[in-house]
Amino acid sequence: GPREALDENGGETIRIGDSTTSLQDARCIVERNLFERCNGEGEIISNKSCANIYRQNVFIECEGALTLRHGNGCVVDANWFLGNHKRMTGGVRIIGEDHIVTNNYIENTEGDDMRSGITLMNGIVNTPLNGYSQVKRALVAHNTLVGCKSSILIGFKNHNATLPPVETVFANNVVLNEKRALVSIVCDGADVKWSGNIMRGKEVGIPADEGIREVDPMLERDAGGVSRPAKGSPVIGTAAALPNAPQHDIDGQSRGAKVDVGCDQTSTAAIKTKRVTRAETGPSW
Repeated sequence: GPREALDENGGETIRIGDSTTSLQDARCIVERNLFERCNGEGEIISNKSCANIYRQNVFIECEGALTLRHGNGCVVDANWFLGNHKRMTGGVRIIGEDHIVTNNYIENTEGDDMRSGITLMNGIVNTPLNGYSQVKRALVAHNTLVGCKSSILIGFKNHNATLPPVETVFANNVVLNEKRALVSIVCDGADVKWSGNIMRGKEVGIPADEGIREVDPMLERDAGGVSRPAKGSPVIGTAAALPNAPQHDIDGQSRGAKVDVGCDQTSTAAIKTKRVTRAETGPSW
């Protein structure tokens, strides 16, 4: 970046696959890249194939979201979405089946609707390949969302999409914004299970659920400006048991036996995967 808005479809910075071949496995890895002000369109990355991995990337002031547009079984893990209160900045948008979104840090994004911190779309009945597949069996776990204008949006409708997300799990996420509601469900019949989440905001936005604890997560800024659990934080060691839970956190540190809620595990071990910087990316010249 920077990349200016194209003002039409097709301005994504990376696309893997297309709609006609989207149900084929690509098995690509997009790792440790820096996306800065990549504002071409609402999809910073447009995933259009199966079994891809997006990990340890940094998105700075990008007016869009990492979008799982077509295809199934992709992983979005340990990425940094830093909105810096810039307009239309977002996080991850989910469409399709069996996606895993874990260990991501999403802060101060100002997008809403399809550019929310985490968006789950509605699906279209008998959708064509270039339409919207129903969200099924998504796992959204151990993410930290701080200060997002729209943190979690479930069931956003585009075109004739009426099929709500089903068999979806939100587990062990930290969501914090004292000024706004945190969760919005804008469809009927969403099948979402909440487990081990800690949220603090103006209001949660949905009826009380035993899988959501409304307490202050007690986050404090470290020297790098990242909100991490303070001493005595209720996130420490209180994660709910989760099949196929991530074994490491956003820094590559082991989760251990007592697992923390959110993307960051409190640990004295060395950080293995530091956040990528400008100096590490781009051409050497």
